[in-house]
Amino acid sequence: ERFDALLFNPPFHDAEPRTPDERAWCGGEVVRRCLARAREHLRAHGALYMIMPRIDQRRYERELSRWSLERAASLGCEKLRGFKLSANWC
Repeated sequence: ERFDALLFNPPFHDAEPRTPDERAWCGGEVVRRCLARAREHLRAHGALYMIMPRIDQRRYERELSRWSLERAASLGCEKLRGFKLSANWC
């Protein structure tokens, strides 16, 4: 199924969870999987909206390079940013 928009508020820390409790805040692989596969679930002009700490833009640079990135909001003195990611359709 394809959608006009997907919303994603991922766990922020790029670490492998070691305990069930850590799954709430360790999500590097979840973010990478979402960025790799979200396009499969979007219509041609759809967008992925996601909240991401500013520092994570560098951490996920390779995965984000496949998307057109537009800052949609800033939260908490610029530490968190909301982004609209549009697929770079070929």
